[in-house]
Amino acid sequence: MRDALRGDGPNPVPPSEAVAVMALLELGRRSAQEGRALHCGPDPLA
Repeated sequence: MRDALRGDGPNPVPPSEAVAVMALLELGRRSAQEGRALHCGPDPLA
C-alpha cells in the first residue's frame, strides 16, 4: 500500500473490487436511511 501511494508500486486493490466495496457501502447507507434490510445478491454491482 505504501509503495502504491508513493507511485512506486501497483495498486493492491483492483478497481473492480473497490467499486464493489463502494456499492456495498452505499447499500448499507440506504439500509440505515430506510430502516430496513436490503438484499445485494452475489454481485453487488448487478
